[in-house]
Amino acid sequence: MNAPLDSYFLIDGLQTKGRETFPVINPADTAETVGHVPAAGKDDVARAVEAAAAAFPAWSNTPLSERIDRLRRAAQAVAGRIKDLAPLLVRENGKLLREAEVDIRRAVEALEYACNFAEEFEAPQSFETKDGKFLVVKKPRGVTGIVAPWNFPVVLTFRSLAPALVTGNTAVVKPPSLCPLALTEVIRIVSEHLPAGVINLVTGIGSVVGKELITHPLVRMVGFTGSTETGKEVMRDAAGGIKKLALELGGNDPAILLEDAPLEEPYLQGMVRGIFTASGQVCFAIKRIYVHQSIYRDFLGRFSAALDKIVVGNGLDENASMGAIINEPQLRALEGLVREAREHGAQVEVLGKKLNPDAWGRGHFHLPTLVTGADQTFSIVRCEQFGPVIPVIPFKTTDEAVRFANDTEYGLRSSVWTRDERKGLEVAKKLEAGITFLNNHSFLDRRVNFPGVKESGLGRESVRAGLEAYVDYQGISIPKA
Repeated sequence: MNAPLDSYFLIDGLQTKGRETFPVINPADTAETVGHVPAAGKDDVARAVEAAAAAFPAWSNTPLSERIDRLRRAAQAVAGRIKDLAPLLVRENGKLLREAEVDIRRAVEALEYACNFAEEFEAPQSFETKDGKFLVVKKPRGVTGIVAPWNFPVVLTFRSLAPALVTGNTAVVKPPSLCPLALTEVIRIVSEHLPAGVINLVTGIGSVVGKELITHPLVRMVGFTGSTETGKEVMRDAAGGIKKLALELGGNDPAILLEDAPLEEPYLQGMVRGIFTASGQVCFAIKRIYVHQSIYRDFLGRFSAALDKIVVGNGLDENASMGAIINEPQLRALEGLVREAREHGAQVEVLGKKLNPDAWGRGHFHLPTLVTGADQTFSIVRCEQFGPVIPVIPFKTTDEAVRFANDTEYGLRSSVWTRDERKGLEVAKKLEAGITFLNNHSFLDRRVNFPGVKESGLGRESVRAGLEAYVDYQGISIPKA
């Protein structure tokens, strides 16, 4: 077992310790303390924000070419550390090693994408008017506060951080308290390529550190990824300062299988990945499946067989195909949803295999669980389960399936499964979601990524839209000579 790491704040280019610390526990082996992390107070957050504010004038006036060069070198440095940082992320988060590597690699890609598009994006625009010329310029907003989630902490931080930095903003990052260690090290690597104070980091409990960061008067922009309920709190906290917001919030993604849905193995495996990646702890994972009644039994047989092949265990073991749940409260919440569904008459099928039964009780593990016999009134259908539990519900008509799918306050992602692309597009256009996939339900190219509608978020996160979120537009009217 590795010795616990001692983490730190990063403020104005210096690594500093806090007065109090809290432990980070391995979800797959709760006997292991992965590290000790300082708990920031109000004064620590203020110092970090003030450092970012002090660094802003020089960084925002740094030539774009130099900002890009620095961030490209930072991306290369992080890329060179993926193999040794990923195991640390596994130990504090519980996900599979390959999922941890993807988490960090996609953060590198976010930096690279932001750099690739920045010059084109920042080019001034002008047009002639009857009175002269009108010039449109883009200006960084100032200090950006970023509150990171725990499920994919590195990439989801950099989806906000990369566009913020390349457009000339400075930042204060608050990592997730459950797994801050790998992200802290990635931020440190990036900071070595930037002037002091451009990027700062403070750790601690969200209700304290996050609130102080969001409400600080010098913070002009907030990037938050997390649950819808917490997102509403962020909006309330930001309202006092009329701060700009980018929010990627929760989802209850439906998958609709029409009567001609492809059920061959490659499609089933794509669906399984769309549900159980990171143990189902993904905001846009499939959370409920609606299946046409004509193929319902056939699908259940094939689907349950696919789920039964999943092997649950420590994410560092290459034989595991699904890792741990992040902590005990989340595990108990999942168990409660399954228990409630069973008590209300649903059928529950626990599938998959335990990789190491003797060590099962030392970790927060949950086998893939299939729930049938539920309907729209069940909590397990209506909520964002955020775990390896999936209800499957038959439908009679396509209109009924669409109505079921849209019967939620969420609108993040959705998917339609059919061999008929025209029919799939017709159904997709009726769904209330930021993105609808056809015959898959997976990650997207960074250039076309959208958050959700309804209560699933504010703003878009494609590369260009991501850059736009961190600038203000200024019009300059120039009269004729």
